[in-house]
Amino acid sequence: MKSRTLKSIFFVLSFVFLVCNTSAQLTFLPVSFSPKEHPGLNTLVIHGDFGLYNYNVCDYKALAGRVVWNPGRFSIMGGAGLLLSTDNQRSNGFITGASFGYDLKPGIHPWKPIIQIQGGIGYTKIRNLKQWNLPIALGAGWVLLPPGINIRVWIMSRLNLRYGDDLNSIKSRRKTSLGPGVSTGISLTSPSGPGVHFGADYLYICSRSEFLIAAGFHWDFVLNKR
Repeated sequence: MKSRTLKSIFFVLSFVFLVCNTSAQLTFLPVSFSPKEHPGLNTLVIHGDFGLYNYNVCDYKALAGRVVWNPGRFSIMGGAGLLLSTDNQRSNGFITGASFGYDLKPGIHPWKPIIQIQGGIGYTKIRNLKQWNLPIALGAGWVLLPPGINIRVWIMSRLNLRYGDDLNSIKSRRKTSLGPGVSTGISLTSPSGPGVHFGADYLYICSRSEFLIAAGFHWDFVLNKR
């Protein structure tokens, strides 16, 4: 009975968040976290993300995808997304990124945190303007295992170094900026692998704020145990 109730909640939340068109995990690209219930698991997680994204210049509808490979205590991620402007006066764009993480403290479920350090690189292009982002992040994740579903919660702080054009300007104006950011998220995964995830991200850089609320689907594959 409890298992059926949890599965019903799982699918209702999936439908609600997709209909609301919340947002894509685009700034998450270099700093996403996919904690595992056991440090010895070798997993591959495929994410698809949907929604709206505020990127200083304007709001965007967005579609993004990511693949996270977790061999042992390491985490390797790559992804890309499309930025579709909600303002007819603005141009569309895209973003891509990758990251490499290492579990400083693997953690043991259900309550001990997994501590991960991570570095990444992200590339954004809108019109003929380009930006590079180089974040360094430190995060903690927890894995909860109620009957019939896996719940993973994580929070990650970072420093983000940005080099490139000012996207608020029509002309190319290259500059370097440094700003703090924080990301947090929760994912719900069924034992057979499919799941949904939700999250939020905030970055203060170039004297402005960038933020999003994220939602999407994922599939968690266990490749093998060590």
